[in-house]
Amino acid sequence: MLLIRADDDVRDHVQELLDAGYGYSVVDEPWPDEQFDVTAFQEMFRDWGWSGRLGAKPAWM
Repeated sequence: MLLIRADDDVRDHVQELLDAGYGYSVVDEPWPDEQFDVTAFQEMFRDWGWSGRLGAKPAWM
């Protein structure tokens, strides 16, 4: 999974990325006064799925 700031960063390479088995998500940088929402990040990570070693998968996934 690639994290990018804008679609423009990969626009010319989307098919190549998909063919290589990569996905990507556009993620904004947090605002300086923004509160970290762990639940929102956990939901995002669950949506992406786990691709690491099974024994290393966090319990919340």
